[in-house]
Amino acid sequence: MQVLVGVVVMFSTVTQAAAGPNGGTGAVPPAAAPVEVSATAIAAVPPPVAAVAPQSAPVVVSPPSAVPAAPVAVLGGLIQGWQEIPQEVGKVPAMRIRRAELSARVEVGDGVTGLVVVDPALIVDDGVTTTPFLTSTATGKIAAGVTAVKRLSMLKIACVAMDRPFPQVPFVKRLTAGQFKVPFGMEGLKSGGEIDTVERAMQTALLGWSDLKDLGFMAQVGAGPFDLWAGGFQGEGQNRAEANDYMNANVRASLRPAGWLAIGAAYQEGRSGKTKDLASHAGAELSCAWTPGGTPVRLKGEYALGPQGPRGRAAAVRTGYGNLGVEVWPDHVELVTRYDWLDADAKTPRNWRTEATGGVSLWLANKRAKLQWNYIRVDEPTPKKKNDLMRINVQASF
Repeated sequence: MQVLVGVVVMFSTVTQAAAGPNGGTGAVPPAAAPVEVSATAIAAVPPPVAAVAPQSAPVVVSPPSAVPAAPVAVLGGLIQGWQEIPQEVGKVPAMRIRRAELSARVEVGDGVTGLVVVDPALIVDDGVTTTPFLTSTATGKIAAGVTAVKRLSMLKIACVAMDRPFPQVPFVKRLTAGQFKVPFGMEGLKSGGEIDTVERAMQTALLGWSDLKDLGFMAQVGAGPFDLWAGGFQGEGQNRAEANDYMNANVRASLRPAGWLAIGAAYQEGRSGKTKDLASHAGAELSCAWTPGGTPVRLKGEYALGPQGPRGRAAAVRTGYGNLGVEVWPDHVELVTRYDWLDADAKTPRNWRTEATGGVSLWLANKRAKLQWNYIRVDEPTPKKKNDLMRINVQASF
């Protein structure tokens, strides 16, 4: 131990001598006392912490932008084959394809819908003919007639509609533009496959006031049980160019005060052709539907009147019908009866025509197929002649 202390003293002396004088005195400072560190203090010292590399900022991955949904197209169709069996002597039964409709409805998005309906059966019977349906017994002259226009196109409907176009104005329900049905007549606004009888009432079949397609625009507004349609149309009909500078105006209102009852009215102020013939008429409608004892019963009717024909010589036309349908076997068998009346000119006496229809409808395939049979008794003020007829309709829709 003494040897170790001597070696330490000698090492310290040598070290101070090598360092030179201290503070200019040359005195050698005393050696520092050894520091004792306990084992407990050593254990309390934490181990060195390894250096942590700086982390980069987290990468935020934004969600992919929403891909617009592809337009949804709904295809449909209606096929009708008719057999007409006239009772009048000299006329032969006729069979024809009454409708062969194909439709495509495309939901574009944001409430915008496009609709196209074509019917190749439209151009089966090309030609322009005027067929009188009423002759005045007083004058012997034709009071009115129906004109079949030569069809050059099978296009029926081509329009664009926008539902709820103004979210801030909820009572504006729809805007429509293109070629579509003019808002007049309850029965005419239905599809040909939805009517209760084989043929529509004379308001449509002979006068052409309902189920009329024309180029124009229309707005539908409403709240609760009330709806109003208003629009402007060319007035020339389906697939025909404008012939004058007059814009026809149409308004229709409908009110459903109860679930089983609907009432409505419509008005058209119009002109047609280069000569601007009068084509104005007003109408009222009523529809009731209820289920007494589980048997669906539907009662409906319309009345319309207005001037028709050249200005100064226009006929005062009046027409109306009532229709009753009873589903004796719900969703399968319906018995139908209708009384239809037409006065071709109120200014001319004894110038009327009536059609009393009775028939039965048989539905198949969840009402996608239908077989109809109607017998129509026709009466006029002239001596009764055997001009009744039967109609048979076979149809399928998809």
